[in-house]
Amino acid sequence: MKLRMIILVFTLLSASFGLQAQHSMEEKEALQAFRKATEDFARLDAKAFSENFTTDATLINPIGNIIRTKQAIYEGHAYYFSTDAAKAESGGTSEFVDIQWQKLADGLLYCSLTAHWLMDGTKVGADAFSLILRKTDAGWKIQHGQITPVAQQMPNN
Repeated sequence: MKLRMIILVFTLLSASFGLQAQHSMEEKEALQAFRKATEDFARLDAKAFSENFTTDATLINPIGNIIRTKQAIYEGHAYYFSTDAAKAESGGTSEFVDIQWQKLADGLLYCSLTAHWLMDGTKVGADAFSLILRKTDAGWKIQHGQITPVAQQMPNN
């Protein structure tokens, strides 16, 4: 009896942890679309970056500016990517943690996550993202995004 109980508990715990670690195919595809957006941003490619958004998208950037429409996202980032500040941040990679999903409707997902920004493998910053992603004929696109800087102690502070 004791052995059966141990096997049952082990089986339930294994199933529970296994389910928590898995994401649905929709979530994986949507996350890949967001990853592409961060890669396009790191390459300072405003056109490719804006293509990751729906036509009617809204983006709230880290300083609180509200950018509405894919065209405005393109124009704003084309300007920003030409600045020295953007050039200093280019070329990094990202690591996503604390990923949480909520299905809002068929083809509509809410995601919150933290992105750690890395330069040459060293963490240089982090932002929290709240995203609504919509499945379109062209794949998953960002319909709404809000970026909030994460306060942190960096090694040189």
